Amino acid sequence: MNRTTKNQTQVLSSQPMINYFGRFKRSSVYATVLGLLLIIAILYFFISPYFLRIKIGNVSVTGGKTSLTYSNLIYSQVNSYRLSVGYSGNVSKKYKLSEIGLSVNYKETINNLKKINYNVANRMQPWKIYPANIYFSVNQQTLTAFSKANLTQIIDAPKNASISLSDGNIVLTDSSIGKEYGVSDGSAKIVSTAKALSPRPIKLQIVSLKPTITTDQLIAQEPAINKILSQKVVLNVAGRSVNVSSSDLSSWLSLSVNATNGKILLSVNNSSVEGYINKLAYSYTRPVKDQVVMNGADGSSSVVIPGQNGISVTNESAATQAIITQILSGQGVNATIGVNTVQYQTITTAIYSKWIEVNVSTKRMYVYENSNSVNSFLISAGKPSTPTPIGSFHILSKFAVQTMVGADYVQPNVPWINYFKSGGYAIHGNYWRPSSWFGNINSSHGCVGLQVSDAEWVYNWAPIGTPIIIHT
Repeated sequence: MNRTTKNQTQVLSSQPMINYFGRFKRSSVYATVLGLLLIIAILYFFISPYFLRIKIGNVSVTGGKTSLTYSNLIYSQVNSYRLSVGYSGNVSKKYKLSEIGLSVNYKETINNLKKINYNVANRMQPWKIYPANIYFSVNQQTLTAFSKANLTQIIDAPKNASISLSDGNIVLTDSSIGKEYGVSDGSAKIVSTAKALSPRPIKLQIVSLKPTITTDQLIAQEPAINKILSQKVVLNVAGRSVNVSSSDLSSWLSLSVNATNGKILLSVNNSSVEGYINKLAYSYTRPVKDQVVMNGADGSSSVVIPGQNGISVTNESAATQAIITQILSGQGVNATIGVNTVQYQTITTAIYSKWIEVNVSTKRMYVYENSNSVNSFLISAGKPSTPTPIGSFHILSKFAVQTMVGADYVQPNVPWINYFKSGGYAIHGNYWRPSSWFGNINSSHGCVGLQVSDAEWVYNWAPIGTPIIIHT
């Protein structure tokens, strides 16, 4: 029993003792190293922004500068910077940013610089140089105008497709693609180049120019126009039916194309419709001829010009309006023009060597020498709101040409004027109305208008003092 215990004691006493102090010493070294590394990392975290290099324009600076320092540096670089544009033939030009429409946004630019300084990924690569972006406030109108004027050089201008009407047919001219020296999205390219204050020029290259209005756009709209041109338009005159040709119908239409979206715009030319109706109606009319009775010096009277009833048309305005309001629908138009007998009137007057008769209702003028009718003319007298005065007058003054002025009009270069009543009433030439209006439409402010060649004849024929009889 005791032997066994002794052996066990010997075994135990033969094992080496554990060096707990050495282990503790090594652990302390590791902890110290880790602590130092942590301290270094923390210090680097705080001081690294001051060592990062940032490139602003053509200079590099370390980070951590004050806002004022950054501001002065940005101002210096932007003020000396010129945007370079390379043109054809190795020609280049430089432009100030102020004339391009760019002004520095200092607050946003400085905030961006500080973000570069404190970006964790940037701090891990302190050997790099980080380019700065300059942020600008953009005057879009100036920038667009600059880009259009300085980033484009037309080689061949694009041609828009065009469409017109001729003799009842659609005439289509094809579009074509043009070419220019330019830059795709030039305004954006300017801003991105200026943002980096890049010295590299923006080089113009040959680019295609698409037309605003293409042939395909207009072809797609032809069916709608053909529907309008091919519709049936019938005018009933004095019991007869007149089918309007597509050629005449097309002359009533005005066609244009919206330059923005290529949409064809059709409108009705009211004066063309009125002219057609008047011309058609005229073939069914007969002018009234007033009976003229002259009183002799001895008190006798005699019929020197027998009267003749006329034939006039009615409903011209209604027929014109029906066409104007319905024709663009393409559903056809059917309108009626009636006829009416116009009774002649008897005019009693003294015997004059030269005198003029004006009938504002039939829109006719007759000129006489004694009892002989020597000429007649179609007129356009005063409209209902400004009628021609009725009565007996005589020519007061004459002007070969003059600017006539009224309460709501100024008409320059009016020719062959014969004033017959104070207030500006005259017989004169009218160059601003279509010929179809004379004999059909009273349109003046009270004057008696003639076609220019007719007015010249009257001016030369009638001296001052010539009597004028105006009646309805």
